[in-house]
Amino acid sequence: QWWTDLRRAGGTGRAARRHRRLRRDVVRAAEICV
Repeated sequence: QWWTDLRRAGGTGRAARRHRRLRRDVVRAAEICV
């Protein structure tokens, strides 16, 4: 539900891009951990 909060914040451009990069980092970290 955190994505709904981001949407509610009104961040559909910069916030979305930032969140996408964060998610990418998380995925990469998960791959490294595994």
